Amino acid sequence: MQSSVIHTECNSASRLVSANLIDVSYPARALALVPQSSWRLVGLGADGGPGANGIVLFPFCLGADNATFSIKLIGWKQIGTGAAKRWFAFTLFEYDCTAGSLAGESGQSLASGERLADTLTKVLGGSAVQEISAADNMAAHIVGDLKGAQWVEPLVKVGTATSVNAFFSFI
Repeated sequence: MQSSVIHTECNSASRLVSANLIDVSYPARALALVPQSSWRLVGLGADGGPGANGIVLFPFCLGADNATFSIKLIGWKQIGTGAAKRWFAFTLFEYDCTAGSLAGESGQSLASGERLADTLTKVLGGSAVQEISAADNMAAHIVGDLKGAQWVEPLVKVGTATSVNAFFSFI
């Protein structure tokens, strides 16, 4: 008898966007003919090809212990073809975050003054989105379904933090 094993690809986490984001409110997103250069897109796979099913997100900020910020992850989906082709955005999930005391070091991936969130409060997201948030100064994280998105984009509100980003891995 042959057994079956389900494997999850284990990848190191990367910064979601190269430069931390400093928006004080979520930027508006509208139906678009082509992806805009101002969008902060992370690709999931070629159109019609395989892509990731989910994402693990570790939000962090530049700021003090207990700094507050919000992060919303949106998906982008293409509809139509040819001249009728358009892209629309949809919300995958949104969380309010509080930074813990776990801080980075100069010259490292988590830089000096950057702190991983240790507390997460779900604002939007169904049962396909889960968070681990112990408020114990260990990294809180979000595991979410990507719902067939072809691109994802982080939107942030800095709150009392100076800037916001996240580490991520596709799963």
